[in-house]
Amino acid sequence: MPIPFSHLKNVEMNHLSGGQGTVGAKRFTGHAHKIMVSRLAKGCSVGTHCHSASSESNDMLSGGGIAVCDGEEEALRAGACHYCPLSSVHSIRNTGNEGLVLFSVVTGRPVFAKP
Repeated sequence: MPIPFSHLKNVEMNHLSGGQGTVGAKRFTGHAHKIMVSRLAKGCSVGTHCHSASSESNDMLSGGGIAVCDGEEEALRAGACHYCPLSSVHSIRNTGNEGLVLFSVVTGRPVFAKP
């Protein structure tokens, strides 16, 4: 089934999970998953949060940054994949000079009520 990201509304989330700035995302939500293309502008971040009911895979499409998962820091760059397993805590920060663009899949219990 194709997902028409080009036709999906971009949702702007300010201070996502207590992070800095705004994260823009085009999201497809199913019964027990979210599939998203997200953009973090220069200096923006997704704050530290726990995946108590889900896991998340983030493929870096462009840009650069840092992810911290369960206290372990990792560099993010185009082509890299960051994985946050069920019950783990993570954050993502754009440290580059351009937008950090991610393709993310969140799977877990149904239904995700909050963006």
